[in-house]
Amino acid sequence: MNELRDMDKLSCYNPGAGFDNIRNKTKIMLNGAWQGFTGEGQMVFNHFRQARRRGGISEFVSICHDFERREIRLFTDSGRCCRPLLVVEDNALLLKREHITEKTTVKDLLRQGLVEYVDVEEEEGSLIALDPSYLLKAKSKHEQ
Repeated sequence: MNELRDMDKLSCYNPGAGFDNIRNKTKIMLNGAWQGFTGEGQMVFNHFRQARRRGGISEFVSICHDFERREIRLFTDSGRCCRPLLVVEDNALLLKREHITEKTTVKDLLRQGLVEYVDVEEEEGSLIALDPSYLLKAKSKHEQ
């Protein structure tokens, strides 16, 4: 994870220096514990999400970006209710008819980054279309 080399570890923080140097940074939390902080919150969030879609981290890791609290929260604990969702980029489904065969499994779609598991926490910060027609409506509004 070379992209994370700029993450400042919490253990390196000097409380005597005050909070000015971390005030505008994004906290990185793992299962509720503060691990570090970064000035590149969106980049780190995107990196984690892409790593999950490529299989670099477990498909059941929840990745949440809370802009108001300036936090990226990762959850790996068991017992969270997760559901599979189709991945959308630029208001278009990544899944196409040619991806589906008689032998295609959800695991295959996960490995290709076309489906991802989302838990309740991650779902709160996600835009979820109820069906493909919502994507078409959003795309046409965006183009106007």
